[in-house]
Amino acid sequence: MAQFFWTGEPPLMRVEEYDGRADLEITPTQLASNGLVTAAEQRRILRDWIAFLADAPLPIRRLSFFSRVPQELLDAVAGQRQLEHLSVKWGPYSDLSALRRLTGLQSLWLQGATSVTDLAPLTSLASIDTLVVDQPFRVADPGPIGELTTLRDLSYAAAHLGTNRVLRIDSLEWVRSLRELEILGLAGTRIPAEALATLLELPRLVSLSIPLRRHYRATVVEYAQRSAAFAEVARKYDSSDEIRRRHGLS
Repeated sequence: MAQFFWTGEPPLMRVEEYDGRADLEITPTQLASNGLVTAAEQRRILRDWIAFLADAPLPIRRLSFFSRVPQELLDAVAGQRQLEHLSVKWGPYSDLSALRRLTGLQSLWLQGATSVTDLAPLTSLASIDTLVVDQPFRVADPGPIGELTTLRDLSYAAAHLGTNRVLRIDSLEWVRSLRELEILGLAGTRIPAEALATLLELPRLVSLSIPLRRHYRATVVEYAQRSAAFAEVARKYDSSDEIRRRHGLS
């Protein structure tokens, strides 16, 4: 899976710090709780970023939110139709409608998407290459992702180390149309073993991440003869066995 983007520079706190850069990382929230500003100043900083982003397109190509993202902040990105990459760290955002206008997005990270229920707005992202949707526990139907036929790298998972919840996926039929997919991450999920057969139909898939559940193992070993992606998973089972043996756990 493609890594979360960061230039290594400290994220900007205030709008007045913006200098026209194309790669913009900001922390418009959680400043008061961290003792960096007063509560009143925090409210002003957030209002300023919302107005700034919603106003008109800027030279920004890559935008990363490095702190909590409320709905009104995500809505503001609709004003930045030129964006090519968007990273959302986490937050109570639930409505993805603003993303419909970002038709040039090539990569999108929706981390901590615990309040999102509908992925339909993503279907407008006709050029997207990389998509991360993390902890979408309230999404009943991941089917809209299947319309993103340009995807090469997809993570639909509960991969955050801070959660013990399992993401249940009843079917992988929606993945069948992703013929360009090379990398698929399904960490932290629970999927019926028989549903994994759908992944054999993805001609370019070379990397697959799934939980190493015992009841998947026979299926993985069988499919490893036909798929490089499943062969990779089979090797992980072998490595896990070796580690257990070394520590006397087997």
